[in-house]
Amino acid sequence: MKVVLNFLGLRVGGGRTDAINILFSLPRVAKNYKFLAIVPSGCGYDKIELSNNCELLIIPPRKFNDIWRLYFDNLIIPKICKHFQANIIFTMCNNGPLRVPCRHVLMLRRPQLAYSDKELKEAKVKISLKLKFLRWYFQKLLSNVDALIVQTNLMKNLVESRYKIDIPQFIVGKNISQGFKTSTKIQLSHLKNNKKRESPKTFLYLTQYYPHKNLELACETMLKVYESGQNVSLWLTLSSSEGPACDRLIEEIRNGKYKKVVKNIGHVGLSQIESVYEAVDAVFMPTLLESYSATFLEAMAYKKPLLVSDREFAREICGDAAFYFDPLSIDSMIDAISNFNPSSEISISLIQKGIKQFDKFNVAWDELCKQYIKILSGHLKHRKLK
Repeated sequence: MKVVLNFLGLRVGGGRTDAINILFSLPRVAKNYKFLAIVPSGCGYDKIELSNNCELLIIPPRKFNDIWRLYFDNLIIPKICKHFQANIIFTMCNNGPLRVPCRHVLMLRRPQLAYSDKELKEAKVKISLKLKFLRWYFQKLLSNVDALIVQTNLMKNLVESRYKIDIPQFIVGKNISQGFKTSTKIQLSHLKNNKKRESPKTFLYLTQYYPHKNLELACETMLKVYESGQNVSLWLTLSSSEGPACDRLIEEIRNGKYKKVVKNIGHVGLSQIESVYEAVDAVFMPTLLESYSATFLEAMAYKKPLLVSDREFAREICGDAAFYFDPLSIDSMIDAISNFNPSSEISISLIQKGIKQFDKFNVAWDELCKQYIKILSGHLKHRKLK
C-alpha cells in the first residue's frame, strides 16, 4: 500500500504538532506501507526520525501562497500521486486536491469551516470572501473525497448540519505530543525564580494569536483583577511572526499597558512544555472557537486546574474537570480568576477529575495511527480506484 500524506498546510500550532506525531508513529505501525509526506519547509519536519518506509517531499512557501496552494493542490499533487503510484492520499489540512487518481481521505481541523455565521461573529471571526470561498471549496471536496475525519462529536454534528455530505465520517481524537513525555526539562530564564515569584496565582494561556483566542479581553480581565488588589499573573506564548495585531499586543505588553500582570514568554518549544506547566498554577483559556485544543489535555496531564470558556467544544473534552466562565463577559472571567485558589479543595478536586478525564482521551499516538490506517485501508476494499 502506498500512501501520500498531504500535510502542506500544517505550518504552525496544533496542526503541525499533530502532523509531527503522526509522521513519527504512522510508518512504524504500518511497516508494510510506503509513505510520501508532502510537508512545508522550515517547520521542523526534516528533524523527525523517520522510518525507512517514509520519505519527505519538502515544499517551500511561495509568494501569494493561498493562490499558489490552489495551483499546487489541483495540478501538482495529482501528478505526485500518479508518479508515486499512490493507492490513497490522506489530506490532513482542511483543503486539498479536488481530483486525484486514487482514493482520498480528508481531515477537517479548521472550526471556521463548520460553525455558523452567527457563531463566528460572536467569536470575532470575520466572514471574509476568503472564508466564503474556502467553505464553497470544502463542499466541493466533500463531493470528491471518500471519507472525512473529524476530531470531536461536535465537529461531526456541525459538518452534517452545514454541508451536504454522503460519505462516511470518522472521529479520531488526539493526544499530547510524544515529545512532551520524553523531553529533557530545561529551565527558561523567566522560570528560574518562579518558586519565589511575587504572584501567588500565575495562569498560562498557551496559544498563538488569532482573534477568536480572545487575548485582548483576557489581558484586560487579568489587569482588572490585579487592580482590585489581587496578585495575579498571566503568561502568553506569542511570537512576533504572527501578524500586525499580534505585534501590537506584544508591544502593549512590553510598554506596560498591562503593568507587570501580563507577560509574554514567547514561543514554547516541545522540550520546554513540561517546565512551563510546572511553573504555573492553572491554565486560563477564554477562547471563543476551537475544533480540538490539545491544551485541555496537556493541563490535565500535567495536573493543572483548567479555567475555560463555557462552550460546547470545551465541555466535550473537559467534562467536569474545569471551572467554566462566559468568555465574552469580563465580570464572569473576573469571578473565575478571583475565586480560584490553587490550594483549595475545589482545585485539588479538579486536578483529580482532570486525571480521570485525561484517561478517557489518553490514546497513545501509535493507537491513534492504527485508527487512521484502518480508515485508509478500509475504503480500498469497498470502492474501485478512479
